[in-house]
Amino acid sequence: MISANKLNQVLKQKTVDERSILISQLFLDAMNDWPTLNLKEPDEFIGKLKDEVGPSLTLNDLKLFSKRLNVVHDAWKIESLESIIKIYEVVGNENSPQQELEKILDSIIVTENKATGNSC
Repeated sequence: MISANKLNQVLKQKTVDERSILISQLFLDAMNDWPTLNLKEPDEFIGKLKDEVGPSLTLNDLKLFSKRLNVVHDAWKIESLESIIKIYEVVGNENSPQQELEKILDSIIVTENKATGNSC
């Protein structure tokens, strides 16, 4: 799983594609908006999402969960999920509704490593 430090590095890299930069920013925004104090790493946030959504974090699962939330009581969760749903819009392929969020984040690692010449 990509670290928060790596996501922040992607935001600063001039050689990384815009798609990866946008996904990184949206994910960090979502993590920041989730109403749990001191979430520092993506794997912690993914764990919180799985606790509430279930073991699968696909676009369809996230949208179904979002519809069950109460705007008054769950506004920050809704805000967070909106950022995650935008990630799927950025990915934008026909397989994205079934694609796991973790796989999308893993693709950022590969892209960042190619841009910097690092190996996984």
